[in-house]
Amino acid sequence: MSTVRCMAAAAALAFASMTASAGIITFNFPAPVGGGSLLNIRSAGGLPDSGLMIADQSVPLTFTVDATAEGLGVTTFNNARMFMTITLPRATQTGVDVFTSNISGTFTIYDYTGDTRVDILTATLSGGQFVKARGSHVMGSDSASGLTFTPGPRLSAILGADRQLVAPQLATFALSNVLTFGGSPEILRPDLTFESFTATPTFSGSSEVLVIPAPGAAALAGIGGLTIMRRRRRR
Repeated sequence: MSTVRCMAAAAALAFASMTASAGIITFNFPAPVGGGSLLNIRSAGGLPDSGLMIADQSVPLTFTVDATAEGLGVTTFNNARMFMTITLPRATQTGVDVFTSNISGTFTIYDYTGDTRVDILTATLSGGQFVKARGSHVMGSDSASGLTFTPGPRLSAILGADRQLVAPQLATFALSNVLTFGGSPEILRPDLTFESFTATPTFSGSSEVLVIPAPGAAALAGIGGLTIMRRRRRR
């Protein structure tokens, strides 16, 4: 085998070691004690026919990060909070008693221990859907729709410097106790714009994790691969 081919093979080994995927990390919080913490404000989404979904940041959440697949265990934040700004445009009927709205925006879940905000996870949604199907209400997005997760300092401390969140990613809010300010469960107006309403959320999410070895480890892998190639050549 030529020296060039040996070097190419060694480089391939090094590249493979640098792009090893190591598993899935999941996130969740149950319905907050005391009920609704999400609020849609009618016509506040920047357009007359768009609502704005926000979160009540005074409501504590129990947010769990499960990194067991990474060998990093489970971390629970018992005093988490959520910041949210998600635009809720006019809905479209997509089936019998099924209505969808194409959402966009962002939300951040943060630790509020000691009355100090330290971010855990931020989600940016360039696309996603709010689905009202008969009596159920779900809001979510995934990588294919335009979801991107960014770890905050708390999650980065769990992951370490050698792990990154990558697609595929998923975020889902299941909403209960969805009621207009007047107490009605009918949150759509005849023109399919949304009334102002409150809701109680539960959240689940997941992300693939990519392990990126330190530069020194990648270099050693390349040297090791080159040494193996040279030994084979001598034989």
